[in-house]
Amino acid sequence: MRPDNSGVMEVIFVILERLISLICDELGCDVDELDEQAQMDELFSDEVELEEMVIVLEGEFGVEFGREFSADMTVEALADLIAESMEDDS
Repeated sequence: MRPDNSGVMEVIFVILERLISLICDELGCDVDELDEQAQMDELFSDEVELEEMVIVLEGEFGVEFGREFSADMTVEALADLIAESMEDDS
């Protein structure tokens, strides 16, 4: 019998929605225009802008990414990392 992980998936979905919203606010685009598979370094071609976004995200979600964050992560992978970081802090 498989464990029910619907609660985990729901948390990741909520994180992903908020993450997309924050990124779109920064980029000035509509949430429907952002592809979850887009890499962070494709969205933020300027290193300084990417670093500023990381700081915003760490503050928003109360996590520190450290070495786990990579500029070539997809938005979806970043949502997973945030969920894992939040779980580790619990």
